[in-house]
Amino acid sequence: MTGDPFEQTNQIGQRQQKGCLLTFMVWAAAIGWLVWIGRQLGRRDSWEDWVTFGAYVVLIFIAPTLGILQAMDLKPYLDWKNRRTGQSFFYRGLITLGCWLLALVMTVFGVVGLFIGIREMWEANSIKQGLTALGVCGLGGMLTLGGGWLFAMPFRNQTASTEEEDRLRLDQHQHRLTHPHFASIEEAIGFPLPASYKVMFMASSDWMTKEWWLHPNGLEDEEVMYSFTELEPAHVEALRIHPEIDGPFLCFGRGDDGEEELWLQLGAPDPPVWHSNGGSHPPADQIEPVAGSFSEFLRWPKQEA
Repeated sequence: MTGDPFEQTNQIGQRQQKGCLLTFMVWAAAIGWLVWIGRQLGRRDSWEDWVTFGAYVVLIFIAPTLGILQAMDLKPYLDWKNRRTGQSFFYRGLITLGCWLLALVMTVFGVVGLFIGIREMWEANSIKQGLTALGVCGLGGMLTLGGGWLFAMPFRNQTASTEEEDRLRLDQHQHRLTHPHFASIEEAIGFPLPASYKVMFMASSDWMTKEWWLHPNGLEDEEVMYSFTELEPAHVEALRIHPEIDGPFLCFGRGDDGEEELWLQLGAPDPPVWHSNGGSHPPADQIEPVAGSFSEFLRWPKQEA
């Protein structure tokens, strides 16, 4: 819960950029070698022939395949960063160049395959020849569609949000966390919130700053335990509705997979605790009681994650 939550994402993205650049440099070196060796006019040694063969393998097979795989990983990161800098334009240019070159090759082979397959189907004299021609048409069609997909890849936005939007959302979340709206919740439900719930939002509370594994049956029991990764801000948006039980519920904590939530069944001074494994609007079979009271829950042994 401390430090920059996007640090790991940026580190991975920077490694992807370096890998993409290295692949491009190897590909460019292979082109440079082939251009240089082509000017030797037959005055080549045997080792140069081996290097030339390796350069062709890199140029035709290894670099394009590795480059496209790296581009598929790097493109979402560039979309997420959403920065108009020289570095961003450079890597977007590399991705576009690689995608378009491979798309051109795939489309050419695909169209040729379609043409040959259709011609062979027209001239087929047996079922076997017709099925073979149909297979060639299918392969040509897949190559053509794949080429079109690669051609459009540099223009597709592959992220739902940007880094700026995620940081703004995180800042809003942190502001809500440190400025709890107890009064608005109590106004919405019509009665006071448990005092022990409010204590969780004190600056000195370890629920605010740490992640926990909660063990209802003791630390030695590794089978029944619940994750607590963050305290849910005290806001009216934390109110929940059980699909089969009347009365308000309040989410006060989240688990590590984003779908786990811990709820208070409001109404009593020491309300019971429920566990939801289906997010904020789960089906009834995804919600279960886990503690008869909030005070019992707070006594559970816990281990820092």
